[in-house]
Amino acid sequence: MQINSGSGVAWKRWIGMAVTAVLVVWLGLLAAGEAGKAGPPESKEKPKADPFVVPDGSPEQLLKYLDSLGELEPPARDPESITRFNNKAMAAVLRAANKILAAKPTEEQAGEAAQWKFGALAMLNRMGDKEAAAQLKSFPAELEQLGWKKLARAVQGTLLGNELARIQEDDGKALSDLLERIKSHLVQGEIGRREIDLAMEASFTAERLGTELGVQAYEGFGKIFAASRDKEIASLAAQMLGAARRLTLVGKPMDLAGLTLAGKPLDWPKYRGKVVLVSFWATWCGPCREEIENIRKNYAAFHAKGFEVVAISIDKERQELAEYLKENALPWTVLFDQALHSEQADKTMATAYGAIQIPQLLLVGKDGNVIALDARGPRLKKLLTGLLGEPEPREKGRSLGASGPPG
Repeated sequence: MQINSGSGVAWKRWIGMAVTAVLVVWLGLLAAGEAGKAGPPESKEKPKADPFVVPDGSPEQLLKYLDSLGELEPPARDPESITRFNNKAMAAVLRAANKILAAKPTEEQAGEAAQWKFGALAMLNRMGDKEAAAQLKSFPAELEQLGWKKLARAVQGTLLGNELARIQEDDGKALSDLLERIKSHLVQGEIGRREIDLAMEASFTAERLGTELGVQAYEGFGKIFAASRDKEIASLAAQMLGAARRLTLVGKPMDLAGLTLAGKPLDWPKYRGKVVLVSFWATWCGPCREEIENIRKNYAAFHAKGFEVVAISIDKERQELAEYLKENALPWTVLFDQALHSEQADKTMATAYGAIQIPQLLLVGKDGNVIALDARGPRLKKLLTGLLGEPEPREKGRSLGASGPPG
């Protein structure tokens, strides 16, 4: 599934440096030890110095020391040796990171130290260290007290993101409470890419867990973004409010407007009496192109019985869509959604219905009311069979979609 906004999940990268450089290696070795794999014989040569004694030095020197910890390996691969090694290493990471943060580091150095400390605490927390869990929770407040407000906000966002990732599919109450805490976090400071990513991921999770939660998320975050003076964020707010609107469409009419590449307007009323698949897609979206083949099969099977498709391309460039259609002719109506966008207003259907994740496929019944919000894959055929009956055998040699769209 592709995301229209182009957003990633930036908060997931926050553990990256520390975990990737050090922790993942040690976790892998621990797993190998637990599986009973024999490691290399323990070296009889004694180290010249204890590598876990944190030296004095400047923030730059201490960061180099932290990098050196990432090159160490346990002396043996049995679980006991690895656990003992991990505990010493994490303790050294925490001491070094604390030294850096207590000195006068640059913003970049403080950020690196915070990543190391966060990674070490996260590692210890996964190992069942209750004290580390408490320190992890209070880490944002600690950073703010040291004067690193941006770092504190970033860490708090990461903690909320990690909590979001642990939400169970059947725990709507926990997610509802978490959504409120994420909203509170967003309004307490400047909204940037990290905050947007957190809100988007929370909204996607909420949508998966149910309509009510999805509406709560999209509307809540949409209203927060709408208050921003940033045009991009305000534009995203309109999409999120549109997504909330989309989630409430089942049983209600869906109004569509748009222009084809040739500038021909959609005559939506003429589709009344047909079962219509409204497909939001883009030429750059791999899953969208895969889904087109599924739509083709169902179009061939059910078109004669009253099945139509209106595909709304959210491509930014008209030429990209034109080139795709030249090589991949489609037998149904294709609208270029950006034709509705202007400097004065964004009246695109993708914004009106919050098509943030694509492909987004909605099925509209003969009466013009929406039947389903995710008519993808095998579900499309099942829905069409229930609405139109079993498809009739195609006439030999008949061209796909020869009758074309209505009007």
